[in-house]
Amino acid sequence: MKNYRPLIIKISLIICILAILLLSYVLHEFSFQLAEEYPELSYMRLPMFILCMGVSLSTIIAIIFAFFALLNYEKNQIFTIKLYKNLKNISKSLYIAIIFEILIHIYSHINVPYPITNFFVKIVILFYFILSQIFLLIADIIYKGEKIKKDWDLTI
Repeated sequence: MKNYRPLIIKISLIICILAILLLSYVLHEFSFQLAEEYPELSYMRLPMFILCMGVSLSTIIAIIFAFFALLNYEKNQIFTIKLYKNLKNISKSLYIAIIFEILIHIYSHINVPYPITNFFVKIVILFYFILSQIFLLIADIIYKGEKIKKDWDLTI
């Protein structure tokens, strides 16, 4: 019987990328609408939009590396350096997204007194940090498995 899990995950990753792209477009249109409604905050539109696009792009890059890791899994290349590098790159992409989130937090805190959105930004930072640590842990397990495989000339 064929394993459908990789196919389901691939479809989910593609849906996530499409959703992020759609939300990026909506965010672009929404930024103009907010700039018209609140002219006193219109100077924040472009910097916040660029920072949000940085988060979106970093997340999309992490999803693309997850797609490559899934392709390695499908080829039964589980304990390989390729999979290890893909998982490390996922983690690095999430760290870059965290940097953009921190910049969003700082920029909005400087320009708007006590913004409620910073609470949600902190939640996203925590979520991305935990997710990146999980991918680093899995990458380290795969690296150690590859090292043991080479040292003992095992077939895993």
